[in-house]
Amino acid sequence: MENISTNVIENKMNEIMKILDSGCDLKYLENNMPFILDVGNIFEKISKINNAQSAVKYYAFLVKYLLIYMAKKYEKKLNYYLYSKNIDSSCYSVKDNTIYFAEDFLFRKQPTFACLCFVVFHEFKHKMQCDDMTSGLNNIIRIDPATILFFKSQVMLLNSQLYKTNHDLYYGESDANLFAVREMEIILSSKAIKETDTGLTDNYPLYLLSNNADLSTEEYNDKQDLPIIYKIDCEYKKFVRDKTIAKESLLNLIYKQGGIPKTYEELLEEKKNLMEKHKNERIKRKTSTTDYSLQEVSAEKQIHEIYRLIVASDPILTIQEKFYNYNHISEKLIRKTLIKKIINLLENVPQLIEIYWEEITNILSGEIAKGNVDVVLELIGSLSNEKLKEFIKTSIKNLTNYGKKGDSSEEGMFTEEELGKETTFSNVYRPNISKHEKEELTKNRECMINMVEKEKRKELEQQIENQEEEDFGMTR
Repeated sequence: MENISTNVIENKMNEIMKILDSGCDLKYLENNMPFILDVGNIFEKISKINNAQSAVKYYAFLVKYLLIYMAKKYEKKLNYYLYSKNIDSSCYSVKDNTIYFAEDFLFRKQPTFACLCFVVFHEFKHKMQCDDMTSGLNNIIRIDPATILFFKSQVMLLNSQLYKTNHDLYYGESDANLFAVREMEIILSSKAIKETDTGLTDNYPLYLLSNNADLSTEEYNDKQDLPIIYKIDCEYKKFVRDKTIAKESLLNLIYKQGGIPKTYEELLEEKKNLMEKHKNERIKRKTSTTDYSLQEVSAEKQIHEIYRLIVASDPILTIQEKFYNYNHISEKLIRKTLIKKIINLLENVPQLIEIYWEEITNILSGEIAKGNVDVVLELIGSLSNEKLKEFIKTSIKNLTNYGKKGDSSEEGMFTEEELGKETTFSNVYRPNISKHEKEELTKNRECMINMVEKEKRKELEQQIENQEEEDFGMTR
């Protein structure tokens, strides 16, 4: 009886194969899914008893069916190859738009049907990621908001050992896992999915990024290496430096020509223009940031999520954003929290100061010039990097010297006693000082006069600040 049943199934498999080769629509594939589940059950039985000839036949049929099903569902085209000698398990190749399976995948892995579904759907999602990466700026409201993260992570594939060691920490991988599980839930039982090794599927990394969490202590606790997201950012900036960026490339969202990163304020302006361009548009989407549930959202929300992830995945943009908000928000507690987040980032990931020395010192120097001397002093006073402290002290001295040279009135001058140490003056061009600049220098003078007193009160204020943040639920 079992043999007759198997023969009937194999005859129907042959019929379906002919239809697959000649062409079919998605409805046909969905209607035949119950039969595919039966084929999957037989496949599992024969693969366990090492029935090589039958197992290979079922394996080839199921892989082909699942790939055509996904291709029809998402309107994609790609190839596949079942017996590759150059890979360990399975992979998607951007170069030739092909999903490859290892030559010994079937017998070394002995996959269940659920496992086979997971692998096919996972690799298919990599195909979708690549299509988004090459779709261009005109399709910005139709891409996955996390596409820029996938784009930047491609550079890490050049270091195969790093990729293998940290495979599950790459957002493109956890995203593909999540996508695969959501597709499996449509056709398989929860029991079958639970018994399948699907890796990281809770989308936690993207959840952290989307919700502006502190990434600095999420992946490493020994401070010996950068979090993967920052490592990717650093390496991609090196990779894109001096490169010509295609006019319609998505990279134009974050880089200027020559691979120069845009500032937070530049991004903010471009984000505003894009939102205006797509105002009142609505889109339906299933993305990693929606946990692959179908949602209808405004184009403005889509664009906001894209830029949110661009900023959150870049430590320099993150610092620029915190200072920008600090300078545009009047609420005291929020301002304190913003500075605290910068301190946490630079203290928990101290390598950033050396890697991005020029960028960080430029940011801090800019804040000093704006009159935020006390804030910068508070920030560096909480860090252990002596080199940065000395740089800031020198920057403040230079500003002080500028005040002495530029204002002959007593109110506009700093004294050496106020700095607490001898000041060396440099011979510089004496500019004409406007009324506004005099006012700014006077403010800076007042900050410096209070510097010694503030240092004495620092410990007490820190205790008060910590207590306030805990009371408002704002600690990490």
